[in-house]
Amino acid sequence: MHSHTPFSVACLCLALTACGGGGGGGAGSSGGGSISTPAPSVSLSSSVSSISAKEPFTLTWSSSNATSCSASGAWSGSKVTSGNEEITEQNAGNNTYTLSCSGSGGSGNSSVTIEITQAVIKIDTSDLSYRVPEGGDLTVYDYSVTAREYGSFGLIQEASDSGTFDLEYFTTSLPAFLADAWVEFEVRSEKQSFSGGELDSIETRNKAYSTRVLNVSNSEGFYVSYVDADAFYGSTFYPRLEANSSFSENWEFRYNDETQRRFGTSTFTVSGIEVLDTSIGPIEAFRISLEESTELRSRSFSGEYTIPEEVEEEELVAWIHPKIGLIKAEGTAKTDDTPYSEDSYIEGDVLFEIRSTNIVLPD
Repeated sequence: MHSHTPFSVACLCLALTACGGGGGGGAGSSGGGSISTPAPSVSLSSSVSSISAKEPFTLTWSSSNATSCSASGAWSGSKVTSGNEEITEQNAGNNTYTLSCSGSGGSGNSSVTIEITQAVIKIDTSDLSYRVPEGGDLTVYDYSVTAREYGSFGLIQEASDSGTFDLEYFTTSLPAFLADAWVEFEVRSEKQSFSGGELDSIETRNKAYSTRVLNVSNSEGFYVSYVDADAFYGSTFYPRLEANSSFSENWEFRYNDETQRRFGTSTFTVSGIEVLDTSIGPIEAFRISLEESTELRSRSFSGEYTIPEEVEEEELVAWIHPKIGLIKAEGTAKTDDTPYSEDSYIEGDVLFEIRSTNIVLPD
């Protein structure tokens, strides 16, 4: 049996205290002292990387170790620590959206940049009626044209031209400067027949230059008048806008002197809506294919119009917005003023694209 002396007991107590103290100190550093909280982590993403103005997109975010969040950059305000938000921008630009979150461990942030492109000028499919032109309407087009003349031995010559073309609508009263310039008027009446009605017009020719001037008024169709260096007024018939439809029109021009008539057939094929990039921004437009053939005939002694004088054939693709009008057109045309033979004719390629307009554009 062993006995403990006071010294040995004291040493044992010191040893136990040292071990216990060491163990107790270790436990305190891992659980009994202050704990370091991680800084917040933030994640921000977008449903798109690029989108048109006036089109909605969604920002989605999440965070951890955060108690509050706020937005900056292209958006603002306090945000919940996790959530989503639908955003619609009105203007084009590269927008950066930043979300900053804070907590007891500090702060963190995340950003995303979205390309906002110019808004598409859309077509309201619930209203496909054509806008009625107003006096002062002016649309400018860029054009390019190449013409080739052929003869018995092939190509004779080729020429190209490009520039701008002004399409302006006037009221029924001629501007004073044109009224003074066009004193030598020769007036004829014309009738253009369509399945949905007739276009009645007055054709006016300047005797010196034989430039055609049309003044057309018709509630059934869409018409425009314009003036350029030759002071030419014209009319344009636009087909009804019915997607995936096709129809043909047989028509004729009748002149007062009854010596000639021009007969034509126009076939319109209306496709769906496409988006065109233009100088005034992206525009929705119906794609319309036009195949047209016309024949100028002279009256024979029997009174019938059976003598062909000129034949024209045209294949054109046009893009039309009902509230703006013609956006773009391209195609080929062939004119043969010797239809009795195939030895000579003129063939051309043409391209028109809208440059600017003073028409109030749809939202």
